Order: sequence, then structure tokens, then C-alpha cells
Amino acid sequence: AQIVDRYKDRLFEENLAAAVPQKPPESGGQFVGAETCGSCHKKQMVVFRNMKHIHAFESLEPRKGTRNPECLRCHVTGFGFESGSTGIETSPHLASVSCESCHGVGSNHMSNPQPGFGKVSSPAALCMRCHDKENSPKFDFKTYWEKIKHPGKD
Repeated sequence: AQIVDRYKDRLFEENLAAAVPQKPPESGGQFVGAETCGSCHKKQMVVFRNMKHIHAFESLEPRKGTRNPECLRCHVTGFGFESGSTGIETSPHLASVSCESCHGVGSNHMSNPQPGFGKVSSPAALCMRCHDKENSPKFDFKTYWEKIKHPGKD
């Protein structure tokens, strides 16, 4: 336990998350944050504000994971991508698992608001990128999907 604690302390002190190379988002564009999405998608924003995903970053604090790249990849929006989160100090608007974590980069939709943008073809597979056996051994898609599904249009 002491070795793990020292490792977590070192990760925090050295802020290795800030050194992770950032690649361009696959679809281009930039991450804009949930509040920007919510300015048009009001019904979805109500659901988001009541989801546990909004507290994903905060859940890392007691575990000293707020600067751990392995934790941030699932607990913030866009980690590892240009304009994505690199932590709360530099991108507080992306310090949660928000709209763009599942639906893609928001700036593209803002510049060309087409119906069907960000439609998730396989929600279970998307969730399992983070809620895998190692990180969420008790995760059951059907149970949790009921807690986060939201209306598709405003």
C-alpha cells in the first residue's frame, strides 16, 4: 500500500498527464464542453446534470488519480486529444464524462447542426471502453443504461 501511495504521489507531483501526446480528434474540430452543448440541448442537459458521470473527475480525488493518465482517459472528456482535457487546472469545462465523451467533438455540430450528429451506433461497446472488467467488474450495461439514456432531440 505504501508503494502504491508513493507512486500516486509521484504521478501527481510530476503531472505526467500533461505530458501525454495529444492527437487530433478523429473527426477534426474541438471539444467545447457540456455547458456549450446544453445551450441548445436543454432536455439532455437536465439528464446530464443528474448523472454520476458529471462527478467522474471528482471521484478520482480520494484515490489521488486526478493527474494519472490511466485514470483521466475515462474520467474526463477528450483526454489524449487536442483541445481535450488535460486536467482540471487547464480545462475545467472538460473535467467530467460529458456529451462529447460519447457523441463526439462538439464544434463540428455547432458549425453544421445536422440531424443525427453524434448518434451512437453501439452504446454498450462505447460504455465498455471504460466500464471494462478491470475498472468496473460489476458493470451491467442494461442496468446502467436505464440511468443515463436521454432524449435524442430537443
